[in-house]
Parts: sequence; C-alpha cells; structure tokens
Amino acid sequence: MRKVHIVLDTTEKEILNILIEFYSREYDIYTCDDLDQAYCHIPEKAICIPLRFREYTDYSDIFDFLHEVGHLKTNTVYMFRCRQEYLATQWAINACKRWEIPIVKEDRRYQPYIFKFRRKESFLGLRRVPSKDELTLRW
Repeated sequence: MRKVHIVLDTTEKEILNILIEFYSREYDIYTCDDLDQAYCHIPEKAICIPLRFREYTDYSDIFDFLHEVGHLKTNTVYMFRCRQEYLATQWAINACKRWEIPIVKEDRRYQPYIFKFRRKESFLGLRRVPSKDELTLRW
C-alpha cells in the first residue's frame, strides 16, 4: 500500500480531497446531492459522499468517509450489522492513527450506534450476536 503523507497545516478539505484521490484508484467515489451522510455500496465497491463534503468539511466528515471506506476494506456483507459497523469504525480509527488525522469528540457517536444494532439483533433472537466487549471500539 502506498503511503499517504498529510502535512500538518493541511486543511480538512484538502485532507479529504487527498483521501478521495487515493481511494478512487480502488473504488468508485461519487458526489450525491441528495445525501446527508456518506454511504457505501458494497457490491458495487462505490462510495457516495454528500455534495456538502465538497463545499465544507471538518474532521468528523473525514472520519465518516474513512468509515465508509472501512466497510469496503473489511468486506463485511454477510455479518451481523453491529459487527459490520464495528469493523468499519475500527478500520477508520486505525486509518486516522496511521495518517495522524485527529479524531474529534463527535466521532465517538459510533459506539452507541454499534450497540443500537446489537440490541436490535439480540431482540430479534438472532444467535451468536457479538458481545459488547467484542464490539467495544479501541480509540
């Protein structure tokens, strides 16, 4: 894997553009004006990002984009949804650490999101739902 070098004084918008350029070699990345959040299409290996990402970006948006890349990288199609979200989020955390991209407080919203899917899947009586310990993110 080619190393992406991000300079410390790079703006959030420039960082996102660098990452989009880097991952567009591997995946199709589209801008969709009817979305509020980034979304990935696993079978098509594509990511849709909101139009607002091109106009205004913060570190939380970068994390959201990396989370969607994490869905494609971890290839979690046939797993419990809580496990899919955990693996994609953990991949994004590791990517931020690797490239020294700040993880902001708002990104911690993913942990309750993962546990929400765990509760739903447990409520439905599905077998072998991962435990909370298995789904706890390592920041």
